[in-house]
Amino acid sequence: EKPLDFIKDLVARSSWIWVTPGMLPEDDKVARRIAWLNLFGNLKRPISYSEIANSIDSLRVPHAMVLLRELEAQAEEVEDPTEYLKKAVAIAGGGSEEDGCGAGGAGHMMASPVVPPVSVAQMVAGLNSSGRLYKKLDPVEVSHLAAGLAEETVSSLLEDLINKGSRIKDPFGFLKFKLKALHAAKSSGSQ
Repeated sequence: EKPLDFIKDLVARSSWIWVTPGMLPEDDKVARRIAWLNLFGNLKRPISYSEIANSIDSLRVPHAMVLLRELEAQAEEVEDPTEYLKKAVAIAGGGSEEDGCGAGGAGHMMASPVVPPVSVAQMVAGLNSSGRLYKKLDPVEVSHLAAGLAEETVSSLLEDLINKGSRIKDPFGFLKFKLKALHAAKSSGSQ
């Protein structure tokens, strides 16, 4: 036999699934990632998929995967991963009435007034002057990244950053990642 066929056969017998990423249906990726996190993610408690299935499925797959990567990175700090994901999905604008994760999709996020750039710059200047950040932020860059998002969403994100304080060694990288994820959630809701 060929060595590759032998390896594939061993994998098949061990009940592992031999697939490339393009072979998996989009719907299965998030569920499989959650199952993987429950087994190997060093979570304090397993994620209850039945509690978050409706809300996390309201997001596009790439955005849901970003939230799951965030959870994995913070696994040691998160007491209840299911609640963490519910809150993260609600902040991102996903969720449904029945699971308490929002008001029915990304439209919830767009219901608030959009943040004017001056307001974001003022919030960032206040963060910089607080002295609680590891590095100062550029108000213009942050304003540019936050353009088009709801004021309460951006305020909540900046509040989260100040609460984490100097534990975040790259505040701009943190904000950039979170804001891009929020934009992804917003664009998935408008399609």
